[in-house]
Amino acid sequence: MLSPELIVVCAVAVVASDVGADYGATASAQSAYAIQHHWVKRNTPEETWMTPFEDAPFTAFHRRIAVTGAGGFLSDGYSLGIIGIALTLAKGPLGITSWWLGAVGAASLVGLFLGSLLTGGLADRFGRRPVFVWGMLFFTVVAALQFTSAVPSLITFLLRLRTPESPVWLTRKGHLDKAREIVAKYIGSEIALPVVNTVVKIKDDTLATLFKPPLYRNMIVGCLFFTAQVIPGFALGTFLPLVLQTLHVDDAFTGALIYNIVLLVAVVLGMLACDLIPRRALLIQSFMLIAIFLAILTFWRGAPSLVTVVLFAGLAFVMAFAGILQAVYPPELFPTELRARGISVVIACSRIGAAVSTFFLPVVVELFGIYVALGAFMAISIFAAIICKMWAPETLGRRLV
Repeated sequence: MLSPELIVVCAVAVVASDVGADYGATASAQSAYAIQHHWVKRNTPEETWMTPFEDAPFTAFHRRIAVTGAGGFLSDGYSLGIIGIALTLAKGPLGITSWWLGAVGAASLVGLFLGSLLTGGLADRFGRRPVFVWGMLFFTVVAALQFTSAVPSLITFLLRLRTPESPVWLTRKGHLDKAREIVAKYIGSEIALPVVNTVVKIKDDTLATLFKPPLYRNMIVGCLFFTAQVIPGFALGTFLPLVLQTLHVDDAFTGALIYNIVLLVAVVLGMLACDLIPRRALLIQSFMLIAIFLAILTFWRGAPSLVTVVLFAGLAFVMAFAGILQAVYPPELFPTELRARGISVVIACSRIGAAVSTFFLPVVVELFGIYVALGAFMAISIFAAIICKMWAPETLGRRLV
């Protein structure tokens, strides 16, 4: 039987992972602002001739922010992937039951839920940099206890040490001199500060505001799309070798390797294309494609091993390609005053769904069969596509303040 201590280690080790991943999403999107306000002004008269902050050219600084932000996701995924492989290999020797298997797999996601929920308010109150940098150090220390997963997080932490505070956050807080210093040093002396909205300002920056008009639909869409993406992603990814074995794939570990390689390729392509494809269309169409792949896997029982592996590879490609929206879309749904808290709630909701699905996947497979589980994932994707078609706002190309 698996010791409770190991379960605690699994949970605690990834509490910090979303500290990095949460701010990585915030920073990589340049503190986007999704409410439709267009009447803005510069902070000082002399800035009227300067290049707008939103139109600043892409620099090495932006590239470094993108890389260090992605490092949080990499460390996050690496830790979860290691846990999945370890569980698969340890099931037989340790005599782990389906309930224990689900509990350990879900424990890490419960840690992610707590980490994402607690750090959002800290980032909004004290700044993006403290959470972005020192949260990754905490993750590195805890990850070292697992022996297998501290290397990528340590590299990410060292790269993040030189990251300054967000100019958008500083401007919103009224620290214009510090914001101007950072913009001039890292982006260019001819670049103006971020715009300040003069039409609508969020007077109440409490968490409850996220669940009131005009933000509540954005909150629902953010929570739903993120959750619907990660439910099959985490559940299937954590137990993929076991799932493939259940589907009678001859070489389940090779199939899992192909699946993960496709994930990596799709993420890179998604990063390159994310600013070219409308957010709303990508959400709707990706959920429908995921549902189609899952439908084929559900109803074509006894498919040849090669076909099953190809279908899972296709599923992996669509999930990872559209999954890039997890980094860019949630920040575009909330104003700066509430951005980190909004993102933290979205991530926390997704982790609840992922934890529940990961816990019950091996149990459902044992009691009802793999096809029932795949059918449930298909239904979730169809529901998400419908809600996104009804409510998802389009944010591509919108001036964000």
